[in-house]
Amino acid sequence: MKTQMIMRWIAWSTIGISLLLYVLACALPSGVVVGIDPEDEVRGIWCVVGGWTAVFFPKEALLKYPLMTIFNAFVSLFLWGSNILYFWAIIDTLRTKVRKRTVWLTILAFSASLCYFLYPIYHLESLRLGNYLWAASYLVMLIGVVILWWNNYNIEAKWWVVRKVE
Repeated sequence: MKTQMIMRWIAWSTIGISLLLYVLACALPSGVVVGIDPEDEVRGIWCVVGGWTAVFFPKEALLKYPLMTIFNAFVSLFLWGSNILYFWAIIDTLRTKVRKRTVWLTILAFSASLCYFLYPIYHLESLRLGNYLWAASYLVMLIGVVILWWNNYNIEAKWWVVRKVE
């Protein structure tokens, strides 16, 4: 029983650290440039609040490179959607209903953050500390959710075995 309490404490601590990293990532520059001038770099909070606006691509780019522009818009929307998956997993975790669904939500969110680093339009030199903290917050959340799910899974398995023996 004490081991399970320690595991829960570790899991909740990692979730708290994840939220702290996420808030820090929102406060730091994101490497995302709005406009032509590289000085027009936005903070991470803009990516969370207004990232969905990437689907409204410029008309000139759409006429010149239609498929690439539409593809970039869908990738940007997927990256923005990872924030929704992340918050959904946090709500599930706060309700102490960590299921396989919660684990898969965090895996998808973390996969989206990895796509951000692997997608060729975002060059490594344009990545900032906020990008790395954003991905680290998803990774820490994934670790915390897996620990909580594993802890809940073991409790349910032991209950089932005890119930079956009676």
